[in-house]
Amino acid sequence: MDSINNQPVDSANEGILVCGLGALGQACLSSLMAFNLPIRCLDRKSPKWTDLALGRALAEVTFIGDMRNPESLLEAGVATARAVLLLSQDSGVNLEAALQVRLLNPKAQLVVRSSKGSSGLENQLQARLPGLVIVDPQLLTAGVFANAL
Repeated sequence: MDSINNQPVDSANEGILVCGLGALGQACLSSLMAFNLPIRCLDRKSPKWTDLALGRALAEVTFIGDMRNPESLLEAGVATARAVLLLSQDSGVNLEAALQVRLLNPKAQLVVRSSKGSSGLENQLQARLPGLVIVDPQLLTAGVFANAL
């Protein structure tokens, strides 16, 4: 049983993939480490870790690539992720990546950062893509992202 949803854990889908390792991504990672689940990370460039210990702990599971690129997502482990956080500052990139993630892993829970409020497209996607949550970090804290999983 997982401690988040009190449901049986599917061993093929137990990891969490965090895409976008800026300040928000790193804050989410710090919160997620407490759950003791496998974590993998993806960013376009090597992150500038604000917590060097966190960076060292995740060094071997941090991948460089574009979260919209299927090859980068697959290398980072999207196929076996139970949840994917898409935390780029660019809402359009996050939405593109959400569609790609859904194609590669239809069962993963998606948490998508949006900083423009709820647009019509975001509302449509949230209504049509199961397991998708769109959040505005200006209204929420990093802990809420972790709890959304």
